[in-house]
Amino acid sequence: MTAAGYIIDDSLDFIEDQQKQEAAEQAAAESGTKLSLSFPTSVAAKSATPKAFGPGSSNGSLRYPLDILDKESDYMYFEFFNYEPPFKKAANLSNALDSYNKSARGDSPATNLPKILLYMPEGVTTSYKADWTGKKFSNIAAGLLTTGAALAEADVKKAMDVFGSTAGNALGRFGDQAATSAINKLISSVTGDSITNADIFSSVGGAILNPNAELIFGGHDLRTFRVKFLMVPYNEKEAIQVDLITRSFKKAMLPKINTSNSGFFTGTAVSAGTEAAAGNHGWIGLPNLCRFTFMRGDKPHPFLTQYKMCAITDYDVSYTPDGVYASTYKGYPVATQIEIGFIETKLVYDEDIKATGASY
Repeated sequence: MTAAGYIIDDSLDFIEDQQKQEAAEQAAAESGTKLSLSFPTSVAAKSATPKAFGPGSSNGSLRYPLDILDKESDYMYFEFFNYEPPFKKAANLSNALDSYNKSARGDSPATNLPKILLYMPEGVTTSYKADWTGKKFSNIAAGLLTTGAALAEADVKKAMDVFGSTAGNALGRFGDQAATSAINKLISSVTGDSITNADIFSSVGGAILNPNAELIFGGHDLRTFRVKFLMVPYNEKEAIQVDLITRSFKKAMLPKINTSNSGFFTGTAVSAGTEAAAGNHGWIGLPNLCRFTFMRGDKPHPFLTQYKMCAITDYDVSYTPDGVYASTYKGYPVATQIEIGFIETKLVYDEDIKATGASY
């Protein structure tokens, strides 16, 4: 299933036959029971033991609370992926945006980490930032830039005319500039005052050179996002889920001393079962990346801003969110709070924004 330029794992497909589902809901309502939508086995199977970190654990999922899923649920869905170097292979896609996003499409899932489903947190906000700055151009610089624009349009005659006019104006002001510079140096040598040519023009002539200020676009930034979850398990099953969720994010953000890549230039892969050799030679593997999706039922939320693949920049775990430590008779913390900082691995462009449905 594809939405807003990114791929949502097929394991989040719900019951295809909507009529059967509606009939089941009606029957459940008549019997006074609440019906939750069913997940396929690949996701419905909850990872309930530390074996969740083993190979193939991505076939299961962790969640808090355990009954998070039903037809109208809004929640966050986390998936983990191996880092794909952006310049490892030449892109061969239909357009520049596809090529740019290629290394963060999620083609290499992390097989040692489960998927995670968590309730919708507080403070869901998104910020976009563009770098616009004011830039001042002298008349000479402005004229020469105009010359360059004319040359870019292959209008040589216009470029020569503009250059001649600019040069003439510059020569006409040469005497004023020279006199002002001489006065400035004299004042500085006698009194030590630090003044500018603009100060002299303004105080003597009552005018200054036109600054030709223009607003110039300097680029835009990668988006960042912070999210906080307070988890208070109500039984041992939820306590196990909370513990594994906490450990999963730890593992995802940390580098690996055993890596399958043994060199930068050679790119020689270490044979299966001997990944430690790369670490012994001074290489470490990069942390996993995370893609989180705001979900509504079985689909990306159509009205909340989505994010491209992200890296985890920081991760805080508190076992005393209320300021007092307490644990159950088996030792599980009564409450655990996690706070995660993300930074997007790719910039968002105009073409990424869709008119309807889930979008960045």
